[in-house]
Amino acid sequence: MEPVNPLRNKAFLIDSVIYLSLIVLPFLFIGILPEVVAGKTFIFGFLISLLYIVFRDGFNGQSIGKRIYKIQLVKKSSQTPIGFGLAFLRGVLTSLPILSWIDFTLTVFTPGSQRYTDRLLGIELRHL
Repeated sequence: MEPVNPLRNKAFLIDSVIYLSLIVLPFLFIGILPEVVAGKTFIFGFLISLLYIVFRDGFNGQSIGKRIYKIQLVKKSSQTPIGFGLAFLRGVLTSLPILSWIDFTLTVFTPGSQRYTDRLLGIELRHL
């Protein structure tokens, strides 16, 4: 069985493609749609992508990428999957650029290469 962290990175790549697709797809329609509709389409795509990135792990502790690689975020204390509340907190903390870089850098120094925000929130990643 492959260690969890390389799987986390692979899952993140899948989630990043989904996130970026949700932002980029509306641009494909901007040239063909009337100006008012095109603007609304872009705003809609941006909001959907933002919701995805913030709440992606709220579905039974798994994003689409995590589901593909059969890994899951669980509460350390109870070993139950995280819900939308913790997924929201985690998503916001890991989406802010400065905190994201700090989190990435500190991951090198934490036991098991666990994300610092996950340690702070009492979350861990496990194989299914």
